[in-house]
Formats: sequence, structure tokens, C-alpha cells
Amino acid sequence: MPDYANFDGSPFNIWNGGHNNFMYDAWRVASNIAINYAWFAKDKWEVEESNKLLNFFYSKGIGKYHGIFKLGREELPSGVHNTGLIAMNAAACLASTNDKWKEFLEEFWNTPIPEGRYRYYDGML
Repeated sequence: MPDYANFDGSPFNIWNGGHNNFMYDAWRVASNIAINYAWFAKDKWEVEESNKLLNFFYSKGIGKYHGIFKLGREELPSGVHNTGLIAMNAAACLASTNDKWKEFLEEFWNTPIPEGRYRYYDGML
């Protein structure tokens, strides 16, 4: 999912800021999908999408994946394993049948409270 999207889901690159990539605002989509499934459980797509997302990040390594990717799954240089993305992946477990869900929850549980420059955004997620 892109950071910013048009109403049809296609990427929207506002102000040439790279928002057509998977990055900070896109992280929240995992939580939106999972909560919708937890409340209503009406669409198998929510489970499939949560499983896809978690399988992708699991393939990058728990504790190792970074937070910015091109939509074709190419990792962009950020060098940061973001607390906000750790939290949103843990939220995705609500809608997942992925057998690795416990590892995502354990990582989130063991993640320290964010400090420093991005503590507000990461902490809110």
C-alpha cells in the first residue's frame, strides 16, 4: 500500500515527496484492516492481506526489517527498524492466521517505549 493513495487505491505522489512508496502513513493500513476484521469479520480479504503483510515482513527478519519500501517490495534505504511499524504489524495479527503471529506480538511486547525525534508518531502507533 502506498503512503498516500487516490480513492481507487492507486499511489498519489503529492509534492514529489515520495509518498507513492510504502512508508510512515501506509503503516497504519495494517491496523485499519485488522480492526475492521476484529469488529466485523465480513471479508476473507482482510485475513489474506494481513497474512501477506506479515509473511513479507517475516521474510525480512523479525527485528531486522526497515520501514520504507517501493511498492514492488524493493527496500529503500532508511536503516531504521521503526517502532511504529512493529506496532502495526502486531495489530495485523488480529486478522491473521499466520503461524508466526506470536513472534510479531513478542517483538512488540519487548520493544522499548520510543524516545527521541519520532517518539510521538511511533508511540501513538
